[in-house]
Amino acid sequence: MQMLLSGVAWLTMTPFAVSIVQEQLTSPKQQYESIEKEYDQLLDHFYALLENAKTPQEKEKAHLEHFPNPAPFLKKMLQIASAHPKEDVGYKALRWSVAQCQGTSQAPYLAEVMQLFKKHRLNDPEAGPMLQSFSHLIPNEDINQFLRYVLSKSAEIDMQLWAGYSLARMLLRAADLAEDIARNPKEAGVTEKILGKGILRWVSLQKSNALRREAEAFFERVSKDSGDSRTSDGAFLRLLVKGDLFELRFLAEGKVAPEIDGVDLEGRRMKLSDYRGKVVLIDFWGDWSSPCRGMYATKRKLLEKFKDQPFVILGVNGDERDKVKKVLETQKLVSPTWSDQPTRNGPIAKSWNVNGWPTVYLLDDKGVIRSRIRISERIEDFVDEIMAEFKDKKR
Repeated sequence: MQMLLSGVAWLTMTPFAVSIVQEQLTSPKQQYESIEKEYDQLLDHFYALLENAKTPQEKEKAHLEHFPNPAPFLKKMLQIASAHPKEDVGYKALRWSVAQCQGTSQAPYLAEVMQLFKKHRLNDPEAGPMLQSFSHLIPNEDINQFLRYVLSKSAEIDMQLWAGYSLARMLLRAADLAEDIARNPKEAGVTEKILGKGILRWVSLQKSNALRREAEAFFERVSKDSGDSRTSDGAFLRLLVKGDLFELRFLAEGKVAPEIDGVDLEGRRMKLSDYRGKVVLIDFWGDWSSPCRGMYATKRKLLEKFKDQPFVILGVNGDERDKVKKVLETQKLVSPTWSDQPTRNGPIAKSWNVNGWPTVYLLDDKGVIRSRIRISERIEDFVDEIMAEFKDKKR
């Protein structure tokens, strides 16, 4: 009887017991990979819905209902990072967490990330590249103070270099955001909902020109000090800074866009200056990028809306030419496109310091950069505005 009861107890507890055993047998590396995979699948599903959305309302619904909430994933990743602070899996979990800390709702998780970094990675020269991820977040005072803390407190030159570089990138993003807010005061309520009152207030108080000057000074400092690097990061950062200084000095709004001289998908010479006299949307894109695919509907609408007017979309794509042509035909997006091979980040993308896809520039009929468009949903508004100006000048 005792054996029978024991058997019954074992049978009734088996599902729970098996889950415990499975959890115990799952290594931190396996846990990390499982969490990452699950989140990526949700994100791919969201971008697929966004790509197929036909109206602004459908896009908004996709954002509201299907953009994955990173909070439960951040909680699990930070548990791994906290439990294994000196191991590679802990570093990966911390790095993954930084990238997901967008918006005010993730502020507590970002604060935990910064504390873990200060405690365990401040003088780890291999952790420096993680700081670059902070510059990709929505700029705010907490990130500003954190990067300045690392810059001043770390004893490692490579960590100082990465902190200075990331701080400069963050300052540039803050300058862009400050200009967007100043340009669209009527949208302050919407912006506050996206950024949060605290971030909106901090950014609004910043002077964009002063931020750009400070960023330029940090870039120059990094370039100067990179020779003291004890790793290959110094040479890599010099290369990054060269591109960033070029972007800052020659790709800013109000500058005449640098010439692009390359070949199209048929191998024929194609120059940006050949399109002077038209409003030009330069689109660095790739079909492998979910956000790029999410822009297809907007680009189709623009091509149809302005098909008999002096407007053109010029693509830059580093994928295999036949594949690019097939995508353009299938998506009804046929427009002049530079073949930027041999890699996704080809020579044109590198010369324009592209480090994210899509990257979109809007040029007026004189070739002057009017905007680097950072919010894809607003592309049509920007184009409408420039096209209206162009028509007024012709009257």
